[in-house]
Amino acid sequence: MRILMMAALLALAPLSLMAQNSPWKEGVHYYVIEQQSNSSDDKMLVEEVFSYACPHCNSFQPTVGPWHKQLPADVAFKRLPAVFSRSWEPYARAYLTFEAMGITEETHQALFDALHRDRKPLRTIDQIADFVAGLGVDKGKFMSTANSFAVNGRLNQANSLVRRYGITGTPSLVIDGKYRIAAGGELKTYADLLNVADFLIEKRRQERGAVAAN
Repeated sequence: MRILMMAALLALAPLSLMAQNSPWKEGVHYYVIEQQSNSSDDKMLVEEVFSYACPHCNSFQPTVGPWHKQLPADVAFKRLPAVFSRSWEPYARAYLTFEAMGITEETHQALFDALHRDRKPLRTIDQIADFVAGLGVDKGKFMSTANSFAVNGRLNQANSLVRRYGITGTPSLVIDGKYRIAAGGELKTYADLLNVADFLIEKRRQERGAVAAN
């Protein structure tokens, strides 16, 4: 028992030192999520909360795209579409359909570009279906998937997670269901947002290690 206690204290020591030396402060640059979910997965999960309707999310893509592809092997990345108004629902449904069909590589950035660069009037799921058909996606399959029980369930789950995480704006990042970071406020750049994410990934890794040592 004494050896286990010593191991836990040693695991916590670098975490305490890291927090003291970091410019990133809880309640200022990031927040602890009140309704946390304790993950038993081996990999830590980083979630990007976004919407195709959000111009800030569009501006964030050139920064977050390369970043998430270079995450450590023990970190998984996932996008979580937010619905803050009825007009955002088709975009969340579209993303979850892309994901279900395995076509996010072909469609994710393309839809951002169509909306924010090309100013295409894509406001309904049917209009989005016509757009992705132009990318070579089968419209009928897209529509049947978009209206499927599976996508409806995933949309309800996404809405529930966004509420539980306390997300009020996009883009936001959630680190392992425990910490949330939102663009703006004291974070002046998207690079700052990702620097906080890097800090919290390491913080969370050490927290997980301390729990495992007990």
